[in-house]
Amino acid sequence: MAGKRTLIGWTAGLLLVATAGFAAAGNAGLLPDVRTRIADTAGIRGFDVDCTYNALSGGLAVAYPAWNGAPARVYTRPWICTAVNRAYRRSWRGADRTGKTAYALLVLTHEAIHLSGYPGARDERLTECEALRLLPAVARRLGAPEQMVPTLEMWAGQAHAKLVREYPSYGGGCEDSGAGR
Repeated sequence: MAGKRTLIGWTAGLLLVATAGFAAAGNAGLLPDVRTRIADTAGIRGFDVDCTYNALSGGLAVAYPAWNGAPARVYTRPWICTAVNRAYRRSWRGADRTGKTAYALLVLTHEAIHLSGYPGARDERLTECEALRLLPAVARRLGAPEQMVPTLEMWAGQAHAKLVREYPSYGGGCEDSGAGR
């Protein structure tokens, strides 16, 4: 019996160490300069990003405001951080042939707006409209070439349309949303 408990203890300990190491790597997953530029554009002081989010609900990301001394944090899927980091590190060369970078930027901008003082930050539709409006500014802040910005907007619009089909609360048209006003 003692041998079994020791084996279980060792196994649990290894899992804990492995999980802690994986989470620490994920927290550093989005480049700090990228986080800062998104935060500045969205009008927030800053936030942490955990790139290890794998929700059972199927969502892409979730934002939690600063609370009780803990910083604001966005939990997102690894591919989102990877797509944005890759575009930023490579000076946008080869970025967005498939729209993945635009979708990733849209998700991160959307979650940053949830953490901002934007009046519609608690409404998914208004937040999404504001994210679509700010996406070109975020892309420019991250160094996207000016000629690429319309392509990013187009891909983000297509990603938004897909999102609305899956989650109707994100839709309804931005022209009457008051976004950006």
